[in-house]
Amino acid sequence: MSDQGGSAGSARDLRLDFFRGLALFCIFVDHIPNNVFNNFTMQSLGLSDAAEMFILISGYTAGLVFGRALETRGPLAAGTRAYHRVWQLYVAHIFLFMLYMGMVAHTMGQLNNPIYAEELGVADFLREPDIAVVMAMTLQFQPVFLDILPLYIVLLAALPMMLIIFRLSGIAALALSFALWVTVQFDSSIALPSYPGPSNWYFNPFAWQFLFFVGAYFGWKGAPDDRWQFHRGVVALAVAYAVFAFIVKASWSLHWVYDPIPALLLGPLDALLNKTDLSAPRLLNMLALAVIVMRFVGPRDRWLTHPAAAPIILCGRHSLYIFCLGILLSVLAHLVLNEYFGGLPMQAAVTAGGITIMIAVAGLMDWFRKSQSATVATRARRIATLFVAAALLAVGAGTAHATDSNCPVPDEAFAFEPPLPKTFAALQAGKDVTILAIGGASTDGSAAGVGSAAWPERMGSELREKFPQANITIHNLSVPRKTTNDMVKRFDRDIVPLKPNLVIWETGTTDAVRGVDPAEFRGDLEAGLEKLRTAGAEIVLMDMQYSRMTGAMINFNRYVVTMRGVADVGDVPLFPRHKIMRAWAESGLFETTEKSADGRRALADKLYRCLGSAVAGFVARRPEPPRAEPK
Repeated sequence: MSDQGGSAGSARDLRLDFFRGLALFCIFVDHIPNNVFNNFTMQSLGLSDAAEMFILISGYTAGLVFGRALETRGPLAAGTRAYHRVWQLYVAHIFLFMLYMGMVAHTMGQLNNPIYAEELGVADFLREPDIAVVMAMTLQFQPVFLDILPLYIVLLAALPMMLIIFRLSGIAALALSFALWVTVQFDSSIALPSYPGPSNWYFNPFAWQFLFFVGAYFGWKGAPDDRWQFHRGVVALAVAYAVFAFIVKASWSLHWVYDPIPALLLGPLDALLNKTDLSAPRLLNMLALAVIVMRFVGPRDRWLTHPAAAPIILCGRHSLYIFCLGILLSVLAHLVLNEYFGGLPMQAAVTAGGITIMIAVAGLMDWFRKSQSATVATRARRIATLFVAAALLAVGAGTAHATDSNCPVPDEAFAFEPPLPKTFAALQAGKDVTILAIGGASTDGSAAGVGSAAWPERMGSELREKFPQANITIHNLSVPRKTTNDMVKRFDRDIVPLKPNLVIWETGTTDAVRGVDPAEFRGDLEAGLEKLRTAGAEIVLMDMQYSRMTGAMINFNRYVVTMRGVADVGDVPLFPRHKIMRAWAESGLFETTEKSADGRRALADKLYRCLGSAVAGFVARRPEPPRAEPK
């Protein structure tokens, strides 16, 4: 992510700036969920995406710049320069963190929807700011989208020692780096912990270091004046793999559009595309693309000097600042789409608008750099960044809608969900009925201030009114910030001994926030359902909550689809909370301008009441009587 490039005594290497700028645009667009233009970024062209390209280029540039300093001025000078850059990155990360938290907290106050606070990590910051700030300063607290800068900081901090090893034996250094990458593929517990736990960094530095150091090795060897020369066999393999990856990924995209088109190797490959540990298909795809570019693209090819390439190169030249700006713009862009339920024209507008702002700010910074002293330019950069951040907050402040007193459930919400005949029969017969709810923060009722206001307790109250003859016991065993896998581990200890008639299992939110692989998520769901069936309980799955701001940060779609598929295959009722809450959001039911803590608690209380009533209605559905067999 260094803004430096080129080689000593030579013109700047435009390839680095161009592809770094292209990665910045792709990262911005990819961070806007439900955006049709996601289908035209790097992630749609192969098995890797812009994150791999960004880290590889950052490694190449760092090896070029600090490797040159090592050779000309010695290890001490090179290390000093490298750690000065580490400090700059660290300051940028903390600054971005505070802007991000301020923007999210402010918008949350405007929309007054406390539900998504837990999902974005804002709840942890507001609940225990002293701990959260310390964890952010030690790089352990990484809210959504703020995880790539900590990765780069750690990798760059390790670079001076790696450069010294390069001087002794570059091949041996890469072999050690590769061995560590291989070890992580077989033991994912080799990772850095994050806050809140138990969890690890989304980008595992012990895996991503190999891609970074491969780039650093080539940068250290020195950028040639023309194209890199590789063995013909290496180039042929790179082209073959890149074409293979493109065909496979294209078939997946076409399959989602038109189901009869086969999704080639979707089962085996999708399970292997682990981004956290930089799995082999992703790594090979990025290395293949790098070989092709280094072989066939020169540092100052004519098309790189064309005016059409200038805006991309300009953003790549100021990559650190434009990256930070792009993160904030992507959050704002999807917030706008959610608020106005934007179709294709709105998606095009926010995508083009964000890229235009990135180019304009990069142009402003370049103008200041050329026309002013270094001190003035630095101040101008800071002012420009603050100005954009203030504009983001100002736009976020304008969102507010009217509220309503009712909370109707869409007629079709439960149409195809199987009923709960055993639970209904026990309720109607006046028996003892034990209902257990397990989930996260939105189930434990903390947002309303007291657990008695949580939706499971509200559901129990309404069921007691519907079935006064039954003895209904509600157990709320929810614990915030737990993945599906964490919950399943508790089932034998916490659920089975209670012998519940019904278990309502709310899950998926934390998995989506932490980017758990959907295949792993599916496996955890199936394992949990099997344990609950063994306990003899009827089961209701409940999917993730919905809010416009949450959708701006997290793409829940694939997790919602996964839960739908597991429920259908297992013939388990699914309470479609995501769909219901989206309908409430679209009707303006839970939008308010109230900013006070009391007002937010009142909003949470209202939401829990509505959810409790909806779930009670779901549980109390009368099963259809069996049809008489024809004589």
